[in-house]
Amino acid sequence: MTSADVCVALALAGTALSFGMFPLRPQSRLLAGSDPALLRAIVLAGVGIWRPAARLMAQTGQDWERRAVCAGSLGRAGGWWWPVWIRAWERARPGDPDAALVRAQAQVHHAWRLRGARSANETAASRFRRFHRALFTARENLDNAALLNPDDPTPHAIAIWPALGLGYTDDMMHALWDDIVKRAPHHFAAHSSALQYWSGKWHGSHEKARVFAERAAADAPAGTLLAALPLFAGTRRTWPARSSTPSFPRRSGPWSTPRWPTWKQPPGTPLCPGFSTWSPTA
Repeated sequence: MTSADVCVALALAGTALSFGMFPLRPQSRLLAGSDPALLRAIVLAGVGIWRPAARLMAQTGQDWERRAVCAGSLGRAGGWWWPVWIRAWERARPGDPDAALVRAQAQVHHAWRLRGARSANETAASRFRRFHRALFTARENLDNAALLNPDDPTPHAIAIWPALGLGYTDDMMHALWDDIVKRAPHHFAAHSSALQYWSGKWHGSHEKARVFAERAAADAPAGTLLAALPLFAGTRRTWPARSSTPSFPRRSGPWSTPRWPTWKQPPGTPLCPGFSTWSPTA
């Protein structure tokens, strides 16, 4: 970064601060907002201590949105060494549905790390083979997590990411979506991920994404972010449509690694789009 870049960044930050867009506070690379319990669980899991993560997942109960956020963040804990702490958890508590869910989420993240961040034309065939093998393993893990906790929509919501990477047909995606909505019809994280599937960047079109978003918004409960889904669909229109060659594009920009301020959100504040950090990054 040149000195000119630094000056521009400082000027933009000063402008944002003057409009009250974010406070002068440290920013987090791990979480979108203040969540001490989740942050502690992530940090300790990264050094092999699994009990705080297990306790946090158990406390989510049937708060499906919270469960998706916690599983998504914990699935990244430990980076490439994620199997170490999750295996310790599984050995201590065989058949624990929470451990199974975090393992499945971690396997999805692992698959997308194997995929890498380059475009399809710049990605070796060997990388795609490893990517697809890892996604097939993730599907098996997700099936196991779903069997251990049949009421939980989270494994089915996470399964949208293998659907993206493996190129599910529309019929396959509809079947997966039915499994989600019969458990949690207004699950925001699932809708946000499905919107990516139906976008022109992935396996749909701008029109399909628009219709999906408007239908979800029309049925959205008052006060939820689903009402804003058409706005998010509009941002997808700025993405280039997929080419005839499957691209399995990376998630880039501010959605992939949140670095937003860690101010305290009021109780009941709905999740912001892209900040429910369960979604994998390429």
